[in-house]
Amino acid sequence: NPTYDATIINNSGIQPAYQDIKNIDPMPEEPVPPIPPIPTSGLKLWLKADSPDGAIIKDINNYVNTWVDLSGYTNSSFQTNSSYRPLYVANAINGKPAIRFDGVNDYLNITSLKGNMNQLTFFIVIKPSGLADYNQSIGAVGGWGQFLFHSAANGAIYCGTSAQSRLTAPSGTMVNNEVQGYSYVYAGTGSASKLYKNSSQVASGTLTATPASWTGFIIGANNSNSLKGDIPEIIIYDRALSDSERQSVEIYLSSKYNYPGITPTPVNLSQGKPASSNGAASGYGPEKGNNGVVSGSDGWSSTATTNPWWQVDLGSAKTITKLELIDRPGYDQITTRRNFEVRASNDPNFATYTVLASQGSTAFPDDTTWTADVTDTNQYRYIRFYKTSNEYMFICEFKVWGY
Repeated sequence: NPTYDATIINNSGIQPAYQDIKNIDPMPEEPVPPIPPIPTSGLKLWLKADSPDGAIIKDINNYVNTWVDLSGYTNSSFQTNSSYRPLYVANAINGKPAIRFDGVNDYLNITSLKGNMNQLTFFIVIKPSGLADYNQSIGAVGGWGQFLFHSAANGAIYCGTSAQSRLTAPSGTMVNNEVQGYSYVYAGTGSASKLYKNSSQVASGTLTATPASWTGFIIGANNSNSLKGDIPEIIIYDRALSDSERQSVEIYLSSKYNYPGITPTPVNLSQGKPASSNGAASGYGPEKGNNGVVSGSDGWSSTATTNPWWQVDLGSAKTITKLELIDRPGYDQITTRRNFEVRASNDPNFATYTVLASQGSTAFPDDTTWTADVTDTNQYRYIRFYKTSNEYMFICEFKVWGY
């Protein structure tokens, strides 16, 4: 560690101080903002209970005054009357927080979420704790005529633009005390609208009533309607998401809150993606470690003498399911089969990271493929293969599987 002079200008002039200042570590780079795990085009509202510090303003008893919108449009929800505030619960659903509504008079207003919504995609995760007619109510302030989502005592769900032009999911759709996710896609008047529960379609139809311009949005009490249960996340777009976009949001929510959903087929996310390293031999650059070629003469060859590493940029945050390292065929190089970690981060500099898998000092067998199943359900953009010892490394082919 460097030492520093206490006196900047002394009898020897400024040189000693300058020499010490030169040794100060450079200022760290500003953290890279996390990659949004959902589409951002048309995103109008994004409320999540596990938001960063300060995004949920609550009193000393954890009753919520403000739930800050993360969409970028500042459509934050609030409740100025302390008697009507829902409760922030730290460990409500799958170890994550949620906002709890009492089913009597709790609600949150979003006065800024208004205007024409001639197309709409709406997502909500909810764990109801009591079903009744006209409860679990969320929608535009004008209710029917603008937009409304609510359930009935028998678990039926009504969702749409008006009482005469809405979708109806059958009784038993909403289940009490069960975590469930709903998606509603409204493509406009005269187009097919669809309602999904846990990624499975439960209602569809062509809605003929054009919605009136929204005059605000309300979560909970809407006139005499109420909401009883826990809500960890709400997402709204002002456009109809494509099936693949909708499914990407559903996968994000179902994996996060551990309720049933679609399971996409994992693919090799890393092949051909930008790769880098902290040193490579001529002709064996980092791009050779994920180019799809399996050959003893093709791959990444390290030159770093301290903890060689190789990493790949997946382009966006992904769910990782499996890792594969193909050993260099025809070469018995024991150092390339031991002492490594596979790290994941959303920061390309890996200031913070998660270890997805590792291999200790015992080498895996020569001329085989090392594999590791990944159970971490968080999403990551950058994957780094990191040697935990100062020894040579060669990657013939490294594969990152996921979706």
